[in-house]
Amino acid sequence: MGTAHSMSIDIQDWDFYPSITCLQESAGLTSNTIADARGILSMTKLLPEMRILQVLPALHEGGVETGTVQMARYLSKRNIFNMVSSAGGKLVDALRQIDVPHITLPLDTKNPLKILYSSHRLKIAIRKHRITHVHARSRAPAWSAYIACSLANATSEGSHVNFLTTFHGYYGEKPAIKRWYNSIMLKGEAVIAVSEFVKNHIIDVYGGTNKPIYVVHRGNDLERFNPASISQSAIETFRKSLRANESTPLILMVGRLTPWKGQTVLLSALAELKDLPWIAAFAGATENTAYNQEMKRIMKEADIEDRVHLLGSRDDTPLLYRAADVAVSASTEPETFGRVAIEAQAMETGVIATAHGGSLETVIDGETGFLVEASNPTAMKEALAKALTDLRTFANMGKAGRLHVCRKMTEEEMCRGEMAVYVAISESGTDELRKRDLPP
Repeated sequence: MGTAHSMSIDIQDWDFYPSITCLQESAGLTSNTIADARGILSMTKLLPEMRILQVLPALHEGGVETGTVQMARYLSKRNIFNMVSSAGGKLVDALRQIDVPHITLPLDTKNPLKILYSSHRLKIAIRKHRITHVHARSRAPAWSAYIACSLANATSEGSHVNFLTTFHGYYGEKPAIKRWYNSIMLKGEAVIAVSEFVKNHIIDVYGGTNKPIYVVHRGNDLERFNPASISQSAIETFRKSLRANESTPLILMVGRLTPWKGQTVLLSALAELKDLPWIAAFAGATENTAYNQEMKRIMKEADIEDRVHLLGSRDDTPLLYRAADVAVSASTEPETFGRVAIEAQAMETGVIATAHGGSLETVIDGETGFLVEASNPTAMKEALAKALTDLRTFANMGKAGRLHVCRKMTEEEMCRGEMAVYVAISESGTDELRKRDLPP
């Protein structure tokens, strides 16, 4: 599909053979064809030079933003030119620290005029920096990026700009105009889904698609989320600040304070566990003032205000996870992947999560934590009571959780998987992938 540049690299020189699942869905197919990325990479002996542009709405806190910075760092370490475009945010500084250029554009809006303006600016950047791959991570920037790639390819002289997308979330399909707006995420040479849950959503909502869908799980930074990097004195100081002594278990929930994250479900469960010793901490920025007040109302009515701490947004989450005895993900709607679960497990802390969405792939029920019914305070209460009354067993689940994350959900594996997709669409082309008789 793409034309190889003069500089190429032998595949044996690359340090990746990623573990990703490639699902090729074609209209009329009655079964799924699955192949390991090794099968895709073995289709070529030479890798063309790649120059990557990632686009996303903004660079604030969140899984999409974290994954973008992780991929930028991975590419930079391998001397692959890459840049990012967004509306800006606190993580722009993280890009500056690794010398990755950032283009500030209004990519966080659905305004048609701003989408067209951004597409024009992106086309200029594509040509100026000889970009080979544009990777869109959300719908609004995907429209700008798709138009930019189309314009660049229409005026190209032999070169081709590859366009691909990542489904980080799941999108509604009604009304019809919304379905059309969302369909931009299927217009690339390939689609990456962050979990099997998201892959199934794409298939269920959009039916048979002739684009390959790759499942590449999000990955955890095992250097940052490393239990050995947190000193015992730091743990003791933090727990002391919350009045969580050795005999008082600490329950932690990390996530933006917003209704679908389920903080009120956890609070309702804790209100029924006042006879047990515990201290709870919620770390996350307030997105909804009314919801924040609702949390405080529940705390006051249950008379647990002195046992619950609202920490706000924190940059030291590895310390928080390491200091906690129990981590909770109580989302009332399915997490498309859910970084909280893998971050907590990476720090050897057992997790109680709701049994839907990506949590079904990140938490092994009874081995690395417990899965409970969503929006059910009683089920949450029972799981908490089980953990709190047998902390030794739950701590062992946390240790098993780190092994689970290290095997399957590291930052390295995620970036290798995305790189494999870049290679597949640039060297082999989507048509060749469809024609190949892949092993079952």
